[in-house]
This record gives sequence, C-alpha cells and structure tokens, in this order.
Amino acid sequence: MLRRARPVVMLLGLGGSGLWPGPHALARLPSPAGEIDASIHTLAVDFQRHRAPLAGESETASGRLYYLGPDRLLIHVQQPLEQILEIEPGHLKVFYPKSQESFDILTAAQETLPFFTFFFIAQRGEAEISAAGYTISHHESRGDTLFTYWDPPRKLRNEAGQAVLVSLVGDILSIQLKDRNDQPITQYALTGWKKVSGQRFPSRVVIEVLQGPSSGVETVDYATPVLNEPPPDWVATFQIPADAVVRGLRF
Repeated sequence: MLRRARPVVMLLGLGGSGLWPGPHALARLPSPAGEIDASIHTLAVDFQRHRAPLAGESETASGRLYYLGPDRLLIHVQQPLEQILEIEPGHLKVFYPKSQESFDILTAAQETLPFFTFFFIAQRGEAEISAAGYTISHHESRGDTLFTYWDPPRKLRNEAGQAVLVSLVGDILSIQLKDRNDQPITQYALTGWKKVSGQRFPSRVVIEVLQGPSSGVETVDYATPVLNEPPPDWVATFQIPADAVVRGLRF
C-alpha cells in the first residue's frame, strides 16, 4: 500500500519544483496571513495536470479542487486513481474510497502546491515575489506590456539571479527565474485569462523547469470555476471515515 505514497507526492508537488526550485520555493498553501483576496471565500474548479519530466515517465492527474478558506483545501482526484486530499498548513490527509485506506501526512512546513497556487496568481502576483525577499529593480514598458525586474534577496545572490514578470493590462503573461549567471532556471506561461465573478483567473499554466533534477514541462488546465458558492454537502462535511485504515508518513 505504501506504493500509493508516490502518486500522492507527485500530485501535490511535495519535494517538486514548486513555484521556485530549491530555496526559491514560494508557491505555498495560503496561510491566515491571507495572500488571496479576502473577497474569495470559496472556490471550486476542475483541473487536469500533466507532467512530462526529462527523466522518468509522464503523469496525468485530473479532478476538482475546492478552496474552502485560508486554512482548508480539498482535492477530489478522479484520475488515475480516485483519492480525496484534505489539506491544511503542515498537514495532509489522503483517503482512498475504494480501499477505505488513508494516509496521515505531517510536513515540516507548508508544502508547495503549484497547480493550486497558479490559479490564484492574479491575487498573489507581485506580493508573492516581494514576500520572498525580492525587490523591484526596474520596470520597462513595451506598448501595453509591462516588464518588471526583481533582484533576489542578499542571502540567495550566490545562486539566484533576477526574476522577470511580464504582464498585459494587469494579467500576468509569464514569469522567468534566472540563476546568478543570468541563465533561465524556470519559465511560466499563463494564458486564457477569464473573469469570474469579478476576479481574473488563467485557464492554462505551462511550467518549464530548465535546470536540475526536476527538469521538464508541466501543463495545468483549469475549467468551470465557481466562486463564492456553497460547496457540495459531502465536501463541506468531509471527514476520513472512523473505520479507515490510517498510515502515517512524514516529509
């Protein structure tokens, strides 16, 4: 049964690229500090996440994500293996309905969830980069497109270079992260921006990791978002069944 730990790890991105590889990890589960617009109380959206690493097999997972507030996220994975993930900062619970088995996973910190975080990038934007210690170097406009250049914090300058954020009329088009030699580490492209109940969200995110063991391409598609409506009853009241077999893991 422990073999199922790997699909869970790969889906969540635990130990993966996150928003920034290695020490640059920024894409965190939202905390009570509130990186997400306070007007967003609940959100549900379908997702399909495809990962194609340079080394190893490609993987695809799909399902529906339920954001239930700054301290709770529930993910119903439908393919390739049905599972329900209940996520709180530093604590993950994973339940397999077919086998009635569960993982109780403790983590040392809030783990990276890039496929979730990027859907909220319009709300996080520059504040997310600033929170990691980066400071704006300068802006550059090319028509309606704005390029913003960010310098890394002093403690990362031995390995990290600038970050470049490109936006068009407020929508983030791309983010590029560079190493200290000005070579790209990771590139992100966000397309298909749509307005949902007054908020802007991307329909697709493509992540290219160009250096390190996580090198490869990841594509996440989002569909049918529903904002600030009550979740299904089973989501609002979900609990791991008392008679489920529980196995503990730690990352």
